[in-house]
Amino acid sequence: MLSSFTPASAYVVKASAQTDYRLAGTTSRRQRGRAGVGWIAFVEARSRRGDLRDRIRNAPNRSAGPERACLREGENLDTAGHNIFGQNGHICAFFNSIDEQHRVLRPFITDGFDQGDKAYHYVDPELRDEHLRWLAEAGINVEEVIASGQLEVRPWQDSTLRGGRFDLDTWLASFEQVLQSGPAAGYAQTSFMGHMEWALTDLPGVGDLIEYETRVNYVIPKYDGPVICTYDLTKFGASVVMDALRTHPAVIIGGLLQENPFFVPPDQLLPEIRERRSAHESASTA
Repeated sequence: MLSSFTPASAYVVKASAQTDYRLAGTTSRRQRGRAGVGWIAFVEARSRRGDLRDRIRNAPNRSAGPERACLREGENLDTAGHNIFGQNGHICAFFNSIDEQHRVLRPFITDGFDQGDKAYHYVDPELRDEHLRWLAEAGINVEEVIASGQLEVRPWQDSTLRGGRFDLDTWLASFEQVLQSGPAAGYAQTSFMGHMEWALTDLPGVGDLIEYETRVNYVIPKYDGPVICTYDLTKFGASVVMDALRTHPAVIIGGLLQENPFFVPPDQLLPEIRERRSAHESASTA
């Protein structure tokens, strides 16, 4: 069982009381906070240890019901097909470039449309045009699927950052409505993808990123369809990457989809997040 895994905190130092999502500041600060290829290679090595392999291969997905199939450890996205995403619900995907992201996630995009899913993507507004070109290059008739309602591509200001802030409760309600919208409109399910760099903006509420990533684990198992959260490793600090790992039952690293041995259920993680926030607030007022 995955519940018998050694906690992630035994392998990686926990995030500090104040999680710094942005890498603005001095060069030395950026170097200390940056996740980078070397750090994520450490995570890959830990997840592939011999004593974890059998547990990953045989353990059920803890974010889904018992009827869902198990993920094969080290599944390659080019061969897994769309169904393997649906079996694992909430997925964090780590990349070092937008080109790598596009290459790895192309099967997810094309298979979703082939399966008759609705697709909802929220993206960096500066990358929206590039995102639409990528979809077209993948063989998607972008104008047609947008016109039919099968595809929505929303910039952050029309999704997570509506109103110039991140309102956690408001967005959680909107997020669930998005997952409901596909089946309600006659599509097989909703396939969801989000660029998580909205949390690097200097706007109110973005510090609630990890609580959001934790609480969506109460919502996602109620619906079919994968939810993929993409993280650019060149922009996020290591503490945020570790927290992101702890909030997703499955992870894409190095182009491989794997059951995530670092995952912590929301009932266990939420008290820690709130205690961390309380400690930071107390330190700020001292």
